[in-house]
Amino acid sequence: MASLGLCRALKALGYEPRVTLAVDPWEPAVASYAANLAPYLIGPVLQCKAEDIERLPSVDIQLSGPPCVRDSQLAKSRGLAD
Repeated sequence: MASLGLCRALKALGYEPRVTLAVDPWEPAVASYAANLAPYLIGPVLQCKAEDIERLPSVDIQLSGPPCVRDSQLAKSRGLAD
């Protein structure tokens, strides 16, 4: 949801945000991006794993966040991802 919040904040400041690419390894997140970012999308929304990152087009700004607990190796090693 950080992407949607950033788009809304930029819009409130008078900018016209355009999302040229949205990527996530988790299918429900991809569906969420497609629905929530629809007013700002001018490019694809893709399901992509880390090993596929080199095939993605270059972008001007990248907004990313830490992996969720479900994907975190640290959380898994501590038994927190169940």
